[in-house]
Amino acid sequence: EPFPQEDMDTLLANIHLVLLQNEPNPKSIECFDVNQDGQIAIGFSKFEEKTICIYTSEGDFQYGYQFQNSGSFGVEWIGNKLNIYIVRGSIAISVNSDGEIESVLKILNTSENNDYWNNSVFSTKRNLGDSEYVLQNDMGIFNLFASTYTTLVVNANGESKVIYDVSSSHLAETIVVSIMIVSFVGFTAFIALHHYKKQKSHIE
Repeated sequence: EPFPQEDMDTLLANIHLVLLQNEPNPKSIECFDVNQDGQIAIGFSKFEEKTICIYTSEGDFQYGYQFQNSGSFGVEWIGNKLNIYIVRGSIAISVNSDGEIESVLKILNTSENNDYWNNSVFSTKRNLGDSEYVLQNDMGIFNLFASTYTTLVVNANGESKVIYDVSSSHLAETIVVSIMIVSFVGFTAFIALHHYKKQKSHIE
């Protein structure tokens, strides 16, 4: 349904959506979609900074968008225009290839829309003709801790082709974060045990 003009002005001022002409540093995939021309939209996040990159079917960067938002988001092609779906606030922003916002709509909270969020917007697979585009992770045991994806693969005519891959860099980041978490948990456990022994010795 239509978004109130006053709320729309506030939203657009807060998200600061800009057009990118140069490819930013690739990151793990949060969402993606493919249109009928084979253009691929890949979305990823770095804290509140959200980025969407548009690639050709061969994986060549064309242009992108960047905006600010603290929640999750999804993307969907509608012809050659891209819908950006913002989860927090249930907002749909339609933007063209020049970075111009053409509409802002409120997404209604219905069971049909909830199904669409889960089964379409955030789907890890897309089909275009005989080709299947699939999000994957290739980080071994660290796949268990992944909330995003590192690789986009297209399967066609019995062959697989990697379109986008940030496995190496994301694995390194995941290992560092895992070590920090384990170290923190171990340190906290050590302090708790030391405190417990100290209290026990005072009681005795």
